[in-house]
Amino acid sequence: MFGLLDSLGIERAASVGHDWGSNVVWMTALMHPERVERVVSLSIMYRGR
Repeated sequence: MFGLLDSLGIERAASVGHDWGSNVVWMTALMHPERVERVVSLSIMYRGR
């Protein structure tokens, strides 16, 4: 995802995840907060690290 953003010249973006993809966007936001503007998580709640 960051490679695509870099090639388009976008520094920060919103991340959207559904079901188990929600865990992916939460972890992405925790590991790279400088690149994630906001998180949209659908279906499951945030459970922490």
